[in-house]
Amino acid sequence: MDKQEGQSFGAVIWQARRKKRLSQRELAVKVGVDYTYLSKLENDHVEASEKVIRSLAKHLELNAEELIYLGGSHDRT
Repeated sequence: MDKQEGQSFGAVIWQARRKKRLSQRELAVKVGVDYTYLSKLENDHVEASEKVIRSLAKHLELNAEELIYLGGSHDRT
């Protein structure tokens, strides 16, 4: 995942999105969520479902299992 120790879920998503040169709106469309929800995820204000985390991982080329662990998602949908 190329993350630093202690980095939050939101920081990892933000950093990966910026590295891909995607806007929040662009990534939100790919993932199938509203950009305001993505903003809340990046700021660690909400918890994502496993389904959303897996989609983020796919589009950002991150390890889904590590991202799920980091996100603390227990929703198995």
